[in-house]
Amino acid sequence: MLSSIITFVMIMLVIVMLLKLGVLQLTTKKNYVFKRKGKELSFRYQKFDGFEYHYFWFGKGAEVTLTYEVIVEEGELALEWISGGKIIWQQSFTSNSEGSFTTQLTRRYHSVRVVGRQTKGECRIRFT
Repeated sequence: MLSSIITFVMIMLVIVMLLKLGVLQLTTKKNYVFKRKGKELSFRYQKFDGFEYHYFWFGKGAEVTLTYEVIVEEGELALEWISGGKIIWQQSFTSNSEGSFTTQLTRRYHSVRVVGRQTKGECRIRFT
């Protein structure tokens, strides 16, 4: 009995330490609406704190353009385009912004990491 209590306390301490160090992160979503259609993503949220990944396949050697439109009412939103564990493009937003980024791809499998830091607003991403 005592050993199981000690084990539980030790596990909880490890979890708390990982959260404090930022190794482990909890994601909070309030009134979060997500839509995906083909190579397009759209998000709307009252509160988003944490991260999530979205995965895409493209032709190897293709030239692809990422177009984004971000509306930030509070906090900060960051977008990262990742290929093979390396960040191809990243941008952080604390105000409304739109733009695009074009690159020649060397791999087929890609992901977009969306990171919210106590943010409120919406975002649209499209690959062409």
